[in-house]
Parts: sequence; structure tokens; C-alpha cells
Amino acid sequence: MPDMNLSVLKHLILRNIGAVLLTAVFSVPFSVKAQNDGNEWDRMIRLNTVS
Repeated sequence: MPDMNLSVLKHLILRNIGAVLLTAVFSVPFSVKAQNDGNEWDRMIRLNTVS
């Protein structure tokens, strides 16, 4: 019985780690892209206000 509980626990922990890694992998490019988009908008707004 304890072995089964351990394997279930291990499975849950591994699944949580996998979910966290997936979330990090997917959220990093999006945040980088959002930052780049924000910089583009800043540049466009500055150009419009200057000219």
C-alpha cells in the first residue's frame, strides 16, 4: 500500500512540475513579444509626438 501512495504522489509531483515548466515555456515568449510590442508602440507614439 505505501508503495502505491508513493508512486501516486511522485506522479502528481512530476505532473505539477511538467505543468509549471510548460506554463513557463509558453509564457516567456509571450511576455517577450508583449515587451517588444510595447517598445514598438512607445517608438511610434514618440515619433508621432515629435513630428
